[in-house]
Amino acid sequence: QADAPYRSAPDDISQWFVRGSTGAMTPFSAFATTHWSQGASQLERYNGLPAVQIQGAAAQGTSSGTAMSAIEAIAKKQSGTGQAWSGLSYQERLSGGQAPLLFALSILVVFLCLAALYESWSVPFS
Repeated sequence: QADAPYRSAPDDISQWFVRGSTGAMTPFSAFATTHWSQGASQLERYNGLPAVQIQGAAAQGTSSGTAMSAIEAIAKKQSGTGQAWSGLSYQERLSGGQAPLLFALSILVVFLCLAALYESWSVPFS
């Protein structure tokens, strides 16, 4: 990569030289040209693939899980596309099935605390 003063404008490419197959220095402009064209101001990528970022919120009275399921259903209809969650939505999908396990563990902890408090295994059941 050239230093900053030699790459500040497209015309600076005419000052570059490369060694050819014969060993002689050839100007870069002998085999490359420049021109201005329009393109995207920002290219989104996710996991190394071209991506489109979609942000939204569930309608009032609708859970975020229901809204996420609707988006997944829409994404499955389009062939050649896929979807992936990130941020809070990713965390919600990741931890969604853990609620029953956490509830059971909390009941167990409460039982053990009451058993220790009353020094009996049967009193917490009453």
